[in-house]
Amino acid sequence: MEALICVNNISSPQRLVDTAKVMLSYTGQELKALVVTRASGLAAQAGLSEASRMLYRMGKPLIILPTLKDALELLKPDKTLIYLPGEPDNYLNSFTISNSDRVMLVFSGQDDGPSRSEVALGQPFNFKGFINYLPPPAALSLTLRELEELINQ
Repeated sequence: MEALICVNNISSPQRLVDTAKVMLSYTGQELKALVVTRASGLAAQAGLSEASRMLYRMGKPLIILPTLKDALELLKPDKTLIYLPGEPDNYLNSFTISNSDRVMLVFSGQDDGPSRSEVALGQPFNFKGFINYLPPPAALSLTLRELEELINQ
């Protein structure tokens, strides 16, 4: 399995940098790149440069694109999973992911989560025990833990 981590619609440089740190702290080889779509404000001015520096040092690419749709068209993932709390029984372990799949995991940089049009571009997933939207670094941490369990099964 090959995983692309996408942070969509982000304006907070700290959230972006923290997401990159979580990605870089993961020891699995599945994570191939950090994709940032719709970066704005300080995330675009300061967060991208800091995240880029960190990722470059660790040999991971940072891909910056204008929209989530552009990312899907260019990177062509086999599955697009979008973090969206509130969907009952849409847990990550309910998806079938094979070793040959290229999966894009999408997290919204905004507190209110992704828009309806963005959710329509993939399949929503959530975590047991969480009802409110988690920021990208926390959601990515939980996702990586669940992916590790899926891979080891």
